[in-house]
Amino acid sequence: MQNLPCPFCGGLEQDIYDLYGDLHRLVYCKCGAQAGEADDEEQAIALWNTRTTFESQATLMEPVPCPFCGGQENENYQQGRYFWVWCKCGAQGSHAANKQEAITLWNSRKTQSNIGEKLMQKIIATALLLPVLTFAPPALAQVIIDFQSQPTIEQLIQVVESATRDKNYPTALRVANNAIKQFPEYAAAYFYRAIALSNLGKPEEAKLDFEQAKKLYLSQLKSVKISPQEKNEALLKLETIERQLKRIQS
Repeated sequence: MQNLPCPFCGGLEQDIYDLYGDLHRLVYCKCGAQAGEADDEEQAIALWNTRTTFESQATLMEPVPCPFCGGQENENYQQGRYFWVWCKCGAQGSHAANKQEAITLWNSRKTQSNIGEKLMQKIIATALLLPVLTFAPPALAQVIIDFQSQPTIEQLIQVVESATRDKNYPTALRVANNAIKQFPEYAAAYFYRAIALSNLGKPEEAKLDFEQAKKLYLSQLKSVKISPQEKNEALLKLETIERQLKRIQS
């Protein structure tokens, strides 16, 4: 059974988490959102894929009904520096830096048109990068060449993230190099290249990229145009960077 994109961030990458010694499972999105707990993976995915209809009202000061169960008994939770909205069914929204951002993220629902667009972007990104990753047969490669289209930075990062999750660090490094060449001010490209370099036994080069990613993320946080989702992601990445730099220096 295929996971649907996240109803909060529209993301396509989720993980199945095992809880309490494999007694329960749930689907978890990289933005921090999750559905309720289930007895097995199939039930967990079914809970994640359940959607209730509600017109997005992201400006409301109180949480709107849960996208999974439709329940309205939602609460605000805080752990450390992060906040999120939690539903009695076990679902939770994206992590945020404060209570109001958590509510805004909970209330920001991705429509089916958003989801379709993201799915298409992922298909296009994969297709465009197949020749680069040496997986495409000659006929498909020629079609892609004839298409004459360049991937966006978001598409490049999607491929890098996928390669990193699969521990395919040489591919992650190659695509990250391409991303940095085209978009030298994009923090995530340095972040994922640093992870690849670290795992390929090049700690000094990884350190330089982590430091550059840190600089760019800090600059991003100062922008007045940054969205709550982007702010949350930058803060999470900065925490990871600090841990990685300490590990390299130890």
